[in-house]
Formats: sequence, C-alpha cells, structure tokens
Amino acid sequence: MTGLGEARNALIVRTADAVVAIRGGYGTLTEIGLALKMGRPVVGLDTWELRQRGKPVLSVVPATTPVQAVERALALAKGGTARKEEHG
Repeated sequence: MTGLGEARNALIVRTADAVVAIRGGYGTLTEIGLALKMGRPVVGLDTWELRQRGKPVLSVVPATTPVQAVERALALAKGGTARKEEHG
C-alpha cells in the first residue's frame, strides 16, 4: 500500500507515455478516464467498454493478448498508431 489513495492513479497516468488497462475495477476505470482527459493513449486488455450517450467510445485501443497490448502501447507512446489493421 502506498498510502496515496486515489492520488496514486493521477501520478501513474501523469508520468506515463501510454497506459495499458487490464481488467480492473473502479480504480482502473479512473485511470482510463484520467489518461484520456490528459491526452495519454490507452490500450485495453479485457477491460472496461466505454460508452457516451449510448455510443461506444473508441478512444481505448483494444488488445487481445498481453504482447499485443504492450506493442500497441509502445507504438502509441512513440507517437505512432496502433490500429487493428496494422497489428492484426
């Protein structure tokens, strides 16, 4: 335990070049929201599916394996893209 509570989530996101969200509860959801608000790319592996006004939010790049999640996060952190077609 860090003793930082929810502030830990903001620190993690603020220092990250990209975020990988894996499964998770409300803390993970908070990190996803903070990352998107701060303009950090987010890759999701079996995690929250976001909707706004009933429509899917496509800001979280999906991954189906841990390796794929890391590859996509690294590409996004370097300013690249991680579209499904590129990483099939």
